[in-house]
Amino acid sequence: MNLTALRAEHHDRATWLQQALDRRVESDWTAIRAGAALLGPPPGRGGGQNARCAHCHP
Repeated sequence: MNLTALRAEHHDRATWLQQALDRRVESDWTAIRAGAALLGPPPGRGGGQNARCAHCHP
């Protein structure tokens, strides 16, 4: 049994949640909305090319 690897895995399992919670994700929402506008409305929602997302534009 590789005790060094076992200790490393134990440390990883014990700390991954806090590391994930501490992570800050910076999203460029302007770019995301621009890309979504290029894709068009979701299937079945209609609205044509100039439709606005009700979630993004209440």
